Amino acid sequence: MRIDTLAGNTVKITLEPSDMDGCNIKYEDISGRSHETELALSRLISSVCEKHGLKLSGERLLVEAFPKCDGGCTLYVSCLKGARQKPPKPSCEDNRTVICSGRLSDIAALCRILRKKREKASLYHDPKTDSYRLVIYACKNAVKHIASEYTEIIGSGKAALCDTEEYFRLITPTAPETISDCF
Repeated sequence: MRIDTLAGNTVKITLEPSDMDGCNIKYEDISGRSHETELALSRLISSVCEKHGLKLSGERLLVEAFPKCDGGCTLYVSCLKGARQKPPKPSCEDNRTVICSGRLSDIAALCRILRKKREKASLYHDPKTDSYRLVIYACKNAVKHIASEYTEIIGSGKAALCDTEEYFRLITPTAPETISDCF
């Protein structure tokens, strides 16, 4: 894999066939809009940005893919809103990350409280079951208690977070700021 920074908001990622096999990505799948391919590309881009210290983050990313004759692929990843400094990723190693499940209206009510307490939370949706999960990062015991009053706490820590990211689609990484005023 080769990484080239073309501009402050564009990165060229050259993938060899072995890189594509390791990421379970095929060029034919990239042009399709399957959830599995989007998830694999998202993980690849996040991994590349983290490993190489790239500051490629924004509300929307444009990913363009071009096949190589050897079976590899060249990806151009551009941040459509310009390059911004990546906020530190919340840690879930300490089991203070809590995953809640419930109706969207209950989650929105909880987000209003989280906003006042300045807690970081992300909202996920599973379109197959039409269910929602709210991930609250580095939360304190008082916040856990409040969350249990509004929603069902279904887990905590890295394993529960990985399960959520695998099967649920991220709606917003800033749930308290985004949905607290919507309901």
